Parts: sequence; C-alpha cells; structure tokens
Amino acid sequence: MRQNWPERLWLVRHGQSQGNVARDAADQAGAHEIDVELRDVDVPLSTLGEEQAEAAGRWFQRASAINSRRRPPTAAASANSTTGRRAARAGPT
Repeated sequence: MRQNWPERLWLVRHGQSQGNVARDAADQAGAHEIDVELRDVDVPLSTLGEEQAEAAGRWFQRASAINSRRRPPTAAASANSTTGRRAARAGPT
C-alpha cells in the first residue's frame, strides 16, 4: 500500500497567550497563583500573540512566493485550544 505523506511538515507553536502574560506578571510579583479565570485551553492570544500569528502566516506566504519550489501549506492541524485554532487560521489581513 502506497502512503501519501507530505513532502514537508511544518510545526509552529501558537503565539504568546494572555495566560503567558499573566504567568509572567505572577512571577514578577512573587505570586503563587496565576490570575487567569479561563481554562488554559480557552485563554486567547495576547496582542503580541496575535501579531506573532499574523507574522507566521505572512512568512508562509512570502516563502512560497520567493521560492517556487516551496508551496504554501495545504492543510493545518491545531491543538483543540483557542490559541492553537487562532494560530492555524493566521494569515495576512
């Protein structure tokens, strides 16, 4: 049986989340708890994380435009989290 595997597999982590920002604030304050009311998988990207996700999308488009042998991704899979889904949808606006 012939396998139909992709030629390339790109792994991209989501951008900074609001949870990352809250964790850093807790660390700086010496707090033992992170001030986040949502479940970890429901925490959205921070403003910086949104910018990082958009930049990743632009990079994929630019890389394929510069090098005709590099095609943009044809599929995306993400973790079942708010940040993962948002990063998978990233692209220029």
